[in-house]
Amino acid sequence: MQLMVEAFSLGPNVVPFVSKGEVPIGYLYYSIRNLIETKEYKRHWTNLMSKRIIVAPSGISNSFDSATKQMFTEADCLMRVNRNLRRTRDLLLPKLASGEIDVSNLDTRM
Repeated sequence: MQLMVEAFSLGPNVVPFVSKGEVPIGYLYYSIRNLIETKEYKRHWTNLMSKRIIVAPSGISNSFDSATKQMFTEADCLMRVNRNLRRTRDLLLPKLASGEIDVSNLDTRM
């Protein structure tokens, strides 16, 4: 389960949902994210829909949503940066190990 903070394309393995009523999506996400456990690919919509949660008064849930919105955005940004760094590493490391990219003349003082 993942909270999306940017627009995204739906695929066959995605089951999107939105909050019903006045419950902010950030509050809802934290309320339900550990209610079901997925061990294999299958949609767990029925299991999730059978669960009940306690919903805080709107002032509290809205405050929570506002306080955590920046954290969701930052976490999403850091995941994208890490993904990019992994791709860069995977492209460069074989070239460095094989000597295709020569780093012997680089200044190592920083």
